[in-house]
Amino acid sequence: YMANYVYDFALRFLNTFPWFKLQAAIAYVSSHSTISSSTGTLQGNQVDGSMSVLFNCGFNVTYATGKFITATNNRQNPYTQYVKLGYLASLNQLGKTAFSVNYGIDRHFNANTDKGETYGAEVVQNLIRYNTELYVAWQKFILDRVGSHFNVVNIFLIGARYKFG
Repeated sequence: YMANYVYDFALRFLNTFPWFKLQAAIAYVSSHSTISSSTGTLQGNQVDGSMSVLFNCGFNVTYATGKFITATNNRQNPYTQYVKLGYLASLNQLGKTAFSVNYGIDRHFNANTDKGETYGAEVVQNLIRYNTELYVAWQKFILDRVGSHFNVVNIFLIGARYKFG
């Protein structure tokens, strides 16, 4: 239960099977929830979910989706979908190395005509001895809207993450 009579719930699942590990979740937020955008505020219900599978051979896949079912007049329901394919390898003595590519779409978020896409690729090297991950990533963002022009955005990341504890 949240303020203004907004409620939410989530169901989660995690299990290890002989050939793979599976983790999934689904969530719902009640009809009094709102999302704000540059073109106004939407009110409605939100439903989303995700599922990830890690196979024993190192290949993995994640899929996620979400939809905002709007009660706002003259607005289409915004939604998003995302998929990531990856491989977890033991290439050296430092720790596991993870490779992944991803693709996502967004529709109708700030305006009914919005069509967004994103593409990306990532590499993460675990340094077990130092509780650290080194990473490099690229992500491309594209937004199409009738009557507007937006530049394509490319983001490059290089960094490290230290895990305390």
